Amino acid sequence: LPRNRPLRLLDVGAGHGRDAVWFTAQGYHVRVVEPSTVFAEHLRGLVATGKLPQGSVANCTFQALSDPPNCYGYDVVFAMSMLQHVPLLPNSKVGADEVLAKAAKLLTPDGLLFVGVLAGEGAEARPITAVPTHNVFWQFYSRAELEALLGRHGFTVLWMEQSADQRPGVKPWLNCLAQKG
Repeated sequence: LPRNRPLRLLDVGAGHGRDAVWFTAQGYHVRVVEPSTVFAEHLRGLVATGKLPQGSVANCTFQALSDPPNCYGYDVVFAMSMLQHVPLLPNSKVGADEVLAKAAKLLTPDGLLFVGVLAGEGAEARPITAVPTHNVFWQFYSRAELEALLGRHGFTVLWMEQSADQRPGVKPWLNCLAQKG
């Protein structure tokens, strides 16, 4: 990523905030959006300890996020383990297409999008480690599905790689860096 100026980064579905804290420490101007009230409270705790910037936590869905009028666009939208919780409904105004349209709108003209999803086929409902008491929707993606989704919204894939998860029984990750334009 270019380092000639501090980059504006939006961490979508920030969860525990591990990545947002790292990006903040690297000098990025970080904002996080997290729909879970439990995770948003944890993120506010990171703000209180100075690990995340003041006013950086938005407790809403990515689709509902509204930016302040002085936002000139994000240089990077970072969506690790977020897109997989949104249904893949091709050519629809809801689901994954809605998320990618929003990402394209929020990015600068040559902005970057990082997406990390679980590789595979189909979808299922199952618990997540942090909230084992209820099921969460999981959409799995093939390389071709992810490339097609990104292409429909004007993104060019710069890099895509599949990697194993360290936890037993977890599907491999499909990680992708794409550029708008």
